[in-house]
Amino acid sequence: MKYTIHICCLLFFITCSAVSRAQSAIVDFIKKSSAYISLPEGNPTTEVKVVRTWRGNFCTTTIQNTSQKNLRLKEVVLFQAARLFNGNTPFYAEGFQMLSQYYGTLANPKLVGSYDDNGHYKLPQPPGYKAVYNMLVLQQNDGSELLMGFNSAFRFIGKFYLSADTIKVVMDLENVLLK
Repeated sequence: MKYTIHICCLLFFITCSAVSRAQSAIVDFIKKSSAYISLPEGNPTTEVKVVRTWRGNFCTTTIQNTSQKNLRLKEVVLFQAARLFNGNTPFYAEGFQMLSQYYGTLANPKLVGSYDDNGHYKLPQPPGYKAVYNMLVLQQNDGSELLMGFNSAFRFIGKFYLSADTIKVVMDLENVLLK
């Protein structure tokens, strides 16, 4: 029994200038990072296959239930960049409703305005991470910027989990039932 859900999202990387070697190395690292599915309890599962298809710096992800049972899925971690950026890396990102915006460094995110997604809207985030949504701009040591974002999500929510040494690119699957 093999069913498939196509996650209709594209993750893209754009720079304002020519792509530097450092940026190419970052994109290559992210392309090679592992992807995995979390169940509603937060446990990862190996019963769902995550397939990423790259066209340049655009990625389309498909997930397939390879088990003989129906599974509810909490989220898919599409990419994970552990220790690729240091905690002093400046960033800008949007909140869920775009009434919230964040800036600062990965180690010290700050809220722009007064409506924090976690505090005001009570949107959950993993312990030790700041959740931001849809797009993330990172400033590199050479002054160039790296933009990561979800081009389209149709149904599901695109997120970035930020900590001082890790960025996770996540699609919230809302406990969808995968047959």
